[in-house]
Amino acid sequence: MGKCFFKRCLYAILCLVIIVLSACTHMPAPPKWLAKIELNGPYDNELPEKYVTQLRGASLTSDWGIPYIFMSVGLHYESTGDEVRSLHYFDRAIEEFRKRKNLYGEGTATSRKIFMLYEFGRIQDAFNLIKEKEKEWNTPSMKIFVNHNYGHYFLMNGDYAMAAAYFKQAIDGNSDYKDEFNLQVIRRDSELEYGISLILTDYVSKMVKKYRLMEFDQAFYDAIRTKNVDNGIAHLNQLLVMNKEIRKTKIGSYTPENVFQMMEANAFNFLGLANGIKGNWKDSHSYLERASELAGKASFRIGEMDTLLFLNQVYILEKNINEGKKAAEKLNEMG
Repeated sequence: MGKCFFKRCLYAILCLVIIVLSACTHMPAPPKWLAKIELNGPYDNELPEKYVTQLRGASLTSDWGIPYIFMSVGLHYESTGDEVRSLHYFDRAIEEFRKRKNLYGEGTATSRKIFMLYEFGRIQDAFNLIKEKEKEWNTPSMKIFVNHNYGHYFLMNGDYAMAAAYFKQAIDGNSDYKDEFNLQVIRRDSELEYGISLILTDYVSKMVKKYRLMEFDQAFYDAIRTKNVDNGIAHLNQLLVMNKEIRKTKIGSYTPENVFQMMEANAFNFLGLANGIKGNWKDSHSYLERASELAGKASFRIGEMDTLLFLNQVYILEKNINEGKKAAEKLNEMG
């Protein structure tokens, strides 16, 4: 169970989303001679038409949005499994942020590039990029991005305590985030991953030892019901507040609703697990039901699978083995 559960948790964590711009979706593309942006680089002649429309429109009315659109292109190719084009367009986004002297935007795009490297199995490359940026980004505000990415690295590798320590540093250093979109997004993402790290810190190690025996005595419940779980819940609730705030921002208003729904589905899934750990069965099932609903609306298959995984865990903690098996069977059918 230990390795299986850990791998499934990684699927949830990999699907954490840094919000990117999908601006100008319904704006007709201006003529090429009028648009200020040149799309004559590698792979530009293969861009989906919707991104061409967005880029040309933004070049006339919303120049600030161009690098965010290139991030959207990077995400598009990431979702199709095209590592080369995904990497190219994340680098293009970074370049466009640099042209506009938007260092925080560069931090966001670089973070997304690092997550992409994880997804394609390039763990060492991701770590090397973090180390490189640690030397380059030596101001307090840019260390926020460095600490967050170190936290994500250790979270992905199952070192929850170390991950939590880095996420705490990222949060503590990012108190003045409300007037800067990129700082707001990285703070929200830190809240989510910090909450996850805290919830998993005591639970996974203790559950691995007990799962095969299915013998959960009071000492076991006491060992997993720690302050870390309570603190994790608090940070997930803060994430939900921040997600609503980001919806209202200039960039957030251009972001597809399913992006917010995916983020909230992740939060509700881990709130469901956390409340199951605490023995709050009714609340746990309510959160997981909400997560499943949001994941369905967002066509977020991984989120739906995570709901079944955590439902299996909660039923086992309830000592309702039959229902736990049913949840596991549904999960296997989806997998």
